[in-house]
Amino acid sequence: MAITVIHCADLHFDSPFSGLDSAHKAEIRREELRQVFGRITNLARTENADALIISGDLFDSSSVSSQTLRYIKEKLSQISDIPVFIAAGNHDFNAPGSFYRLFDFGKNVHIFSDEIEKIECKGFNVYGVSFAAQEETDSKLKDFCVDDTEQINIMAIHADIDGAYNPITKQEIQESGLDYLALGHIHMFSYKMQFGKTCAVYPGCPEGRGFDELGPKGVVKAIIDKNNVDVEFVPLSKRIYHEISVDVSGAESYETLCGRILLAMKGSPDDLYKIVLVGEAEFYIQPAVILESLHCFSAKIVDKTKAKLDLKELSEEYSLKGLFVNELLNQDKECENELLKQALSYGLEALSGEKVKLP
Repeated sequence: MAITVIHCADLHFDSPFSGLDSAHKAEIRREELRQVFGRITNLARTENADALIISGDLFDSSSVSSQTLRYIKEKLSQISDIPVFIAAGNHDFNAPGSFYRLFDFGKNVHIFSDEIEKIECKGFNVYGVSFAAQEETDSKLKDFCVDDTEQINIMAIHADIDGAYNPITKQEIQESGLDYLALGHIHMFSYKMQFGKTCAVYPGCPEGRGFDELGPKGVVKAIIDKNNVDVEFVPLSKRIYHEISVDVSGAESYETLCGRILLAMKGSPDDLYKIVLVGEAEFYIQPAVILESLHCFSAKIVDKTKAKLDLKELSEEYSLKGLFVNELLNQDKECENELLKQALSYGLEALSGEKVKLP
């Protein structure tokens, strides 16, 4: 018999979104984080899931709005026939005074303590363990093994494989006897990591919150039996973060430059873009002018361009720069030799007081 599990993690409710350009947009994004949870519970219902597992960092911190708590409870009550299992992480650790101990999430919700617990369900067992503090430096999976290897066995845990936060090891996973390890902490979907007979999965975060969380985000639908685990990534995010690089070389106007940028913006106008400008700029670039022409939810410009240099004019300057350029041009009038080009670039950066970045 196979079971269906919806597995999510790292929602980070009530994140500040301080990187956005207005408080208004930050509040929109906080509301969209709440709404993605509604899409998760809807998915659990439409897929007739046997369980919904939340593997930590449901909240970004101990400061949670009453609006968020009410919304979570409302959505969980709409799937009251589906058991929900929560293993707290390093951001929302389950300690005295936490919302996990003060708030009633509903009868179908089980929140794991800081010691491994086992919950018996119809046809499968769910194990789980929570962080009790912001840091858990010892593996909570150490010496663990399931009680009944004949049953389907799942565990919800927030952990960093061979990392720093609850540093579980690959050997511990392999020796656990679990069929499915529902992980949280890493914000990128990992597909299937196989350790012996145990399938371990990071679903990633269901909604990106910054440019360190690029690309589609969502949850995992896992169909689990004793002989196989099918894993499907289900994208659910409202918006996607993109980082693109645009070469400005040869663009002599904002119209041309903005045209290049718009062509490079392959996502939706609802998305967020980090636009890195590179190459030699023909004119002084003011990011605010570019931003006015971009029709998207949010964008930021990172200017890594270098000013296009008139080498002949520089060589005629009565300065160290002039002497330096003149010396190089005496060796190659067009400065087409790649080694001389690099020497010219590094030398001018150094003479301008800039930090020289060697490849």
